[in-house]
Amino acid sequence: MGLKSVQAVIENINDKGELQNVSAGTAMGETLDFYKKIPVTCMPYGQSMAILSLVEYLYTTI
Repeated sequence: MGLKSVQAVIENINDKGELQNVSAGTAMGETLDFYKKIPVTCMPYGQSMAILSLVEYLYTTI
């Protein structure tokens, strides 16, 4: 399962090195549809989580 998540991170990094498809935020909502409509983009916290994920992957494979 861990390899699938690392592969998903890598596949969502664009040519500029930005992680795409990061949730713009999850404010409180009352319906499932509310959460489905939250935009996805490249967000700073998504970039940092991608870096942490990739570093951990490299650490475990060395």
